[in-house]
Amino acid sequence: RVGISIVRNGATIALAEREAGELFGEMAIIDAKPRSATTTALEDCTFLLITKEQLARPIAQADPILRMCLNVILDRFRSTIDRLHELDPETPTSIKSMGRSPIMIESGPDSGSAIEDIKLEQDLERGIKAREFELFYQPQIRLADGRPKGVEGLIRWNQRDHGVNPEKLVAMIEQSGRMDELFAWTINTAIRESASWREQKNSLVTAINLSASCLRSPQLFETIESSLNLWGAEPSSLCIEVTESTIQQDLHQGLQILEKIKQLGVRIAIDDFGTGYSSLEYFKFIPADELKIDKSFIATMRNSRIDLEIVKLILDWGKRFQMETIAEGIEDAESMALLADLGCTYGQGYHVGKAMPASEFQRWLDKNPEIAETDFTV
Repeated sequence: RVGISIVRNGATIALAEREAGELFGEMAIIDAKPRSATTTALEDCTFLLITKEQLARPIAQADPILRMCLNVILDRFRSTIDRLHELDPETPTSIKSMGRSPIMIESGPDSGSAIEDIKLEQDLERGIKAREFELFYQPQIRLADGRPKGVEGLIRWNQRDHGVNPEKLVAMIEQSGRMDELFAWTINTAIRESASWREQKNSLVTAINLSASCLRSPQLFETIESSLNLWGAEPSSLCIEVTESTIQQDLHQGLQILEKIKQLGVRIAIDDFGTGYSSLEYFKFIPADELKIDKSFIATMRNSRIDLEIVKLILDWGKRFQMETIAEGIEDAESMALLADLGCTYGQGYHVGKAMPASEFQRWLDKNPEIAETDFTV
């Protein structure tokens, strides 16, 4: 239990109390103005600290209009409190009798979830510094004959008790502002770990997923080029995957950097094709070699005529533009057989194989020696 108080004319005036699990804070942490209140522990307790940096990142990434509204609200709120004090210096006394201050935000039903997210974000920061991440690899196969084609690499957090799914983990890393650092680690790890696989005289292509922040990063091209040089890998052994939505966030810059990467000799793939903002106006400018069909279409195509037609359309599009097609999320033999009949080149999913550590995937490769072409996706 903690108490919130202010000092007026040399006297300390209690404003409110907060119980276990409740959120409270100073406006100064957002608008950098002087602090106006003090927190005192009324009994033994443990605080979960929310830093100014943790708040600054999502605010900086928010819509400019929302940021402006927040600043206006805080300014008017402060001026209102000042005017109330000028009109009635004893106003805080009445606040004290209410038990809660009107300037304190009540903890709603989402506060528990918010606290868990804050803890996870702080654990994530520690995890990045402690190098608690690793890459898992999920096998891909050629659907026409079932021969192994490659893997998709998935980032995993070794602190398994967190139970964070891959999608949320990537979103958290993006929000933390550490994605550039994790991307550099990912590309170096993937190329390094695939080196032993390339020594088996297979044609290996390592593909890496790009987030929106990475695509906007001025260091992106240098990171890719230096990683290839560091491990002695040919540019043609690397494929960069990017979603339509990611490109749309900054179309001009996105297409520019992808073209530069393509000129280096690196392959380009459009990931989750069909789920973003599709437009023929810009599609023709994407220097892509592959189309990856999103698992949401694959999961329902056998029961949905519309989704089946979408899958057929994407496959036809790939053929017309001379792009390879890869189906994600194949969960059963029937879906795999259907995709093969439709002419999809490659596939992956739990029916093909689960994601596994590099050492386990090496054993998987040893059991499948007749691999003529392998593509590694991260």
